[in-house]
Amino acid sequence: MESDTDCGGEFCPPCPDTWEFATCNDKVWNGNETDKDCGGGTCPKCAV
Repeated sequence: MESDTDCGGEFCPPCPDTWEFATCNDKVWNGNETDKDCGGGTCPKCAV
């Protein structure tokens, strides 16, 4: 049984420690991002 989507369990690869959400790489400022494709708690931190 998988422990997340397509990862974990007996037959799937291990789940990564962090997930990159689709909105973090779509070149659009959306979701809860604080700038385009960064920040907001789900995407990598924004550059200073």
